[in-house]
Amino acid sequence: NRVHQNTQESLILFLPGMTIFGYYSNPTVAVILGLVWIVGRFIYLRSYVKDPASRSLGFGLTMLPSAILLIGGGIAAARVMLA
Repeated sequence: NRVHQNTQESLILFLPGMTIFGYYSNPTVAVILGLVWIVGRFIYLRSYVKDPASRSLGFGLTMLPSAILLIGGGIAAARVMLA
């Protein structure tokens, strides 16, 4: 149950980031990062069920794409808005 709650919390960052990045920057890169995020969630699930202390790889593969999407999308959107 905790993994599902954590996934919902992660979606709050991921979905807006992917939407903004895909619209203002590069949709292909957004899809690739989205796939990395999905793989990260599966790794997180497997690791958390096995041993909650070993979930760091899945967490990293979830947060890194989210951060890239949010920051990159924000920069791309700002460039478009300021142009």
